[in-house]
Amino acid sequence: FISPELVDVHFLVQEGPLYHVGAITVEGNRSISEKLVRRDLGIATGEPFSQSKIFEGNRQLFLSGYFETVDIHYSSAPAHQMDVHVRVKERPTQYVKGGMGYGTQTKERASVGYEDRNFFGNEKQLDVRAVHSGFLTNPHKYRTTILETSLAQPHFLDTSFQGQTSVSEEWDNRDAYDSRTTSWRTSLGRRFGRSITASLRYRFQGIRISRI
Repeated sequence: FISPELVDVHFLVQEGPLYHVGAITVEGNRSISEKLVRRDLGIATGEPFSQSKIFEGNRQLFLSGYFETVDIHYSSAPAHQMDVHVRVKERPTQYVKGGMGYGTQTKERASVGYEDRNFFGNEKQLDVRAVHSGFLTNPHKYRTTILETSLAQPHFLDTSFQGQTSVSEEWDNRDAYDSRTTSWRTSLGRRFGRSITASLRYRFQGIRISRI
């Protein structure tokens, strides 16, 4: 028994031909290699064309932080193919940073640093910084100097592994003692898909006390 208020609807769907990704071209990249753009895009010539993968590739390229704009256009080609054209505008990858400040514990504080987000290519990220604080207000009690450098590789040896290591030295002058702290941190991880990463981390820290 079917209620007179209900209507059966029948859809007849006829699928069209399956399209595959054809030629992929990249325009506008200068310091970022085309290989890296293609890798973050996440599609390859010959695979079935998917508009959702195009949208996700556009998102990943923009979230990488290397580009101000990302435009992806595609058009049909012979033999049921879709050619994909990627146009990007790069952001600067090298920065010099610095700052001044004051805090109740650190007192006056000055910092300077250098960052290169494409160090020698392949997206390696170098960060070097120096911080000096407490150098005017009772230096024997508050002075601290920190030197730190870190290097990250999001795609270690062009694989899905990612690594990072950092080394720092810290010198502290206090009323009762002086100290020097050496720290080393390193990690190695692997990506499983777009959003899952597993990693191993190791940290070493050594402190030397003097003038007790």
